[in-house]
Amino acid sequence: MKTPSTKICRVLLLSCLLVPAFAQADFSVDLDAADELSNVSELSGNYASAAQNGDNHELSAEQNGYRNHLESFQAGTGNITDIEQDGNDLEVYSSQDGLDNTLQASQKGYDNQLLSEQYGNNNQVNVEQDGLDIQANIKQYGDDNMVEMKQAGVGLRAEVIQDGDNLRATIIQGQ
Repeated sequence: MKTPSTKICRVLLLSCLLVPAFAQADFSVDLDAADELSNVSELSGNYASAAQNGDNHELSAEQNGYRNHLESFQAGTGNITDIEQDGNDLEVYSSQDGLDNTLQASQKGYDNQLLSEQYGNNNQVNVEQDGLDIQANIKQYGDDNMVEMKQAGVGLRAEVIQDGDNLRATIIQGQ
């Protein structure tokens, strides 16, 4: 049984550098107390940082490639972030504040960027980016909002701002 003062930090880091053209960093972070911080850095230049304040947050990520970057902040209760990065120079910046918000993102390719901010309760963001130099900026303010986004190609840009409750947005761009 966890109490509010119990601090648990599990970091699993696997690295496969047997083939110079491939690097992998897998990690899972479970931080369950106020103001905890975890940083994971790899020889491949992959970077992940997580700060969690509250209870029952989940963060999982897989980074394959070089110079991939993940920063996640979670406050409140029960927020979930699930990130997969496969390529080089991929970036995800995530902030969640509230109850039961979810971010699921998959990035493949090179130089793609995702910024996701969720403030409220029961908001959901699902993003797939596959290509080169793709950017997504998503902000949700309110409750029970949903964003579905798929971008495939080169140089694509998308921005979604939801301010209210029960809002839905679907964006599909590219191939």
